[in-house]
Amino acid sequence: MGWRVGACLALAVLIGMAGGASTAQTSQKRFSIVFADVSKLAGVYRLDAKVNYVLSRLAREALLNGVRLEFELEINILQKRDWLPTSKVADLDQRYQLSYHALSQQYVVENINAGVHETFPELDEALRYMGEVIDLPLIDASLLSPGGKHICQIRARLDLDRLPLPLMIRAYASPSWWLRTDWYTLELP
Repeated sequence: MGWRVGACLALAVLIGMAGGASTAQTSQKRFSIVFADVSKLAGVYRLDAKVNYVLSRLAREALLNGVRLEFELEINILQKRDWLPTSKVADLDQRYQLSYHALSQQYVVENINAGVHETFPELDEALRYMGEVIDLPLIDASLLSPGGKHICQIRARLDLDRLPLPLMIRAYASPSWWLRTDWYTLELP
């Protein structure tokens, strides 16, 4: 990252800190993990989850004006240890890009990991589609320590770093753009 971009981001973060108290409240109301479950099938741990995405007014306006929004579902597999700090075993990012096609008046969701596109006539349908995670492979059970205690952490967020630079600077300074969930933690079976 160039020093100019870094300086702009630092300035935006400092400006955004003025509204820091409301930032956590705003983001928690917007995105939430409703449900998550990890199961083991044929030696592979798999994730089922339901994420509720609600865009802020500014994010909706940007989307309707041609800005592509990128969402990230961050997944970490951690090993809990008795006398040592918890260690990260693996991580996975499931990414989606949401755009609005003005000519067809359709919302387009691209699963970036799989390269699959789906179109929807309504924004709520597109957000609901992105929020349904079904049978997502996480990690092969043979890669985990036998008898170890392992947990899965999940967090969904709007990736501000993928916004166009002028909008990115404004987004970092505005709490209504800081859309993310808290970490959702569950034990591997």
